[in-house]
Amino acid sequence: MARTRLHDVPENLLEEVARQHLHDWLMEHATSLPLQQALRHGAEVILPPDQIMWIASGRENGAPTVHVGIFFRSRMPGCACADDPTPEPEFNEYAELELRQSPGENVLDIRLVD
Repeated sequence: MARTRLHDVPENLLEEVARQHLHDWLMEHATSLPLQQALRHGAEVILPPDQIMWIASGRENGAPTVHVGIFFRSRMPGCACADDPTPEPEFNEYAELELRQSPGENVLDIRLVD
């Protein structure tokens, strides 16, 4: 097996790559996230999320887990009558999610953290 050593590589290079890949995946699959259940102010989620923050990662019972925070917006839909110029207000929302992938499976469990 060939081996190459790269010097001057950031200590957390692989973690940073994983973070970016997970960020992109979550943005792409935002409609599948349980954001509706996390609403505190509005009644309807506005996608895509504004920001995804990596909080922690680790392993639990052999399964890789990641804890993320998601900043997004919501709105309270009104009557939207043709003559009503009032825009629907938007509210800032936040949710924390735990993602867990079962070892050896292509299944990702996503749980809303209170």
